[in-house]
Amino acid sequence: SSLFMHRIFIAIVGIIIFASPLILTVKRADFPGEKTSISVRHAWAIKKFKTFYTEAIEYLKASNSLRGQIGEIKEIAPTVGHNSVGSGPGEVVGHFTLEVVGSRSKVIANVEFIYFSNKSQFSGSFIFNNNVNKLEEKTENYSENK
Repeated sequence: SSLFMHRIFIAIVGIIIFASPLILTVKRADFPGEKTSISVRHAWAIKKFKTFYTEAIEYLKASNSLRGQIGEIKEIAPTVGHNSVGSGPGEVVGHFTLEVVGSRSKVIANVEFIYFSNKSQFSGSFIFNNNVNKLEEKTENYSENK
């Protein structure tokens, strides 16, 4: 009986440990909708995702390949797709699906990122004229834990 209870306890602890990244994932249910103005969606993302979202924006704005296709970037906001941030032991991972409006054109970009204690990595892609274009990868190292 006590051995059975011990096994149940171990199973529950295991489920909690392996499910915690899923539990900590930010829910998308409150997304304002793709027909909502880009400024409202942008404000929602800043409030919801804070610096993870703003750093993804900076990553896109620094992309020469993206600017080369659509011109100077004017506006960015989440759109329908995968928009979430989750955390696990020693890391934070996320993915944004973003509408990017440039001076010449508009695209949908996907940005993935991972933060470790001492570095961050960004990568992504965008679709332009039915072609998938990879974004330049970015890795940033930190001298101290971020």
